[in-house]
Amino acid sequence: MGMSLELSDGIADLSAMLFAHESGERALTKRKARYVRECLRAMWHRARELENLASRKEWNRLSREEREEREEREQRRREQLRLADALSVPGTNVVLFPIVPRPIPAEQADTGGSAA
Repeated sequence: MGMSLELSDGIADLSAMLFAHESGERALTKRKARYVRECLRAMWHRARELENLASRKEWNRLSREEREEREEREQRRREQLRLADALSVPGTNVVLFPIVPRPIPAEQADTGGSAA
């Protein structure tokens, strides 16, 4: 679907037609009133199409992001399971590093608290 200028062109046409009525009090003829209604109806339909298109694109974007996040979580879970499986095999050289306490920097030790 290509870019359509129907909506903006219709608004410009309607504005130009109504501009003639700004200079004084004039009544719209039945024919012009019907034309205004037809223009508004056509613009409403086009505006709704554009809103639906934008909404569909936004929902698709959100769905794609959620799917990618789910796939990333699943990939991390599979990696964790592979690591756990490797750790449980006897005779392998795969081991967890021991937890080593970190030294407290001197400035934190002096104040008795964290830097934050």
